[in-house]
This record gives sequence, structure tokens and C-alpha cells, in this order.
Amino acid sequence: MLHNSLTHITTQSAFSFPIVPRRHAEQLPPLVRSCDRLLQRRPLTARSTAVAVSNTLTGGGKGMSWFFELEQEVREYELDQFRVVNNAIYSNLCEYATYKLLHEIGFDADTKLAVSDATIKYISPLKRKDRYLLKVRLYDYSTTRFFFEDQVSRLPDHKPIAWGTATLVLLDERLRPTRITPSMISQFNKFLLTHTNK
Repeated sequence: MLHNSLTHITTQSAFSFPIVPRRHAEQLPPLVRSCDRLLQRRPLTARSTAVAVSNTLTGGGKGMSWFFELEQEVREYELDQFRVVNNAIYSNLCEYATYKLLHEIGFDADTKLAVSDATIKYISPLKRKDRYLLKVRLYDYSTTRFFFEDQVSRLPDHKPIAWGTATLVLLDERLRPTRITPSMISQFNKFLLTHTNK
């Protein structure tokens, strides 16, 4: 069963993920709202859960201060000889969640995005039949790149399993880096407005 939802970033708990450092990108106009407005969010749709926001990444208002979530279960073929999820699987899981988020934002299926950088920190293993949450957010962007944060946490205790970041580059028809189009920014604006005003 696949379950999608959005959740706000929570404050750090006994089990906590690292804080992604704010990157020093060229100054672009903020997309929709400042982080202060995001702190005053109303409840989201039935597929979404809302928790208090504590986020230093979106101070300029350029990215998401909440996570898009996918609920999953460990599949047998993802296990290695030690009966835990193989480390190589986590990059596939994060990429899958990223493209689900891009689809939710409304980016065209023909949009060419390539991973230019990805890091994953392994915290604890997932085992056979474990249920877990894949969480992803687009926390920032530059003229040609989108920056994502990924988290994997076990259910039902939400124990951190893996954490990572990824940078995706927009490519043109010749597969060369190109500028993010105004229509993509507009689509992201619309997505943020939709989930801010509910």
C-alpha cells in the first residue's frame, strides 16, 4: 500500500536527523511567503499531517518547510546477506520519493533532471517487513539546480534510518545544464500556495 502525505518539520527529538546547512546561493526573489507565514499554517488536506515547524533552511522563503511523505514496506529483494536493506537501495528510495514529489508539484514528465550530487548518512538498518516513511522536501533552488533533503524513518516509532541530500540539475535538449524556467517557478509557487492556504 502506498500512502502519500505532507508533514511539517518537527523539532529535534530523542531520535533526530541532522540539520541541513543553508547554502549560499545567488539571491533570487522569494517564491511565495517568508518562513514566518509558513509557521502560521492551517491544517492541510486529509492526506496531510501538520506539526509545528522548526526550520532554519527556508528563511528566505524559497523552499518547502514541510516534507512530502510516502509510506512503504521493506520488500524481500531489497535485503542483503545480513537480512537488512542493502545500502545501495536507499539512493533508489530517495530518488523515487523525489520524483513523486516533482509529480505532486506538477512538473512535466518530460522535464529532464539529473542528479549532480547526492549524500546519504546511514543511521540504523531496516529489516524484513519493516514499515517506514520516505520523506522528501525541495528546500532550495538556484538558477539551474534544485536542492532536496531526504529522510527515512521506521514506523511506528519514527526512528531515523537514513538521511541525505541531493542536488538535481535541469537539462536542456542537448543534456546540458540550463536555467530553471519561469513556468517551473510559477508551478512551484502554486504548489506552495496551495499547501500554505489550506
